Amino acid sequence: MKAVVFTIINLYKKLHKKCIKILEALFVARYMWLSQWLNDHEKKKAQEMQKKIKEKLKNVQYVNIRIIEQPKK
Repeated sequence: MKAVVFTIINLYKKLHKKCIKILEALFVARYMWLSQWLNDHEKKKAQEMQKKIKEKLKNVQYVNIRIIEQPKK
């Protein structure tokens, strides 16, 4: 009887460790995806802003535009 209980406990511990590793991998993957999505979103917003500025100033000759980011507070 002790051997059966001991075996069940060991199987539970191994399964628990594997589940924890899988959950950790899922969390890491999700946060990496979220980070990449936010980065892409910010780049897209910056490109759209540059496009709008260039569109407004396309008829003005001899204008060179440089966009300087404000420091984040």
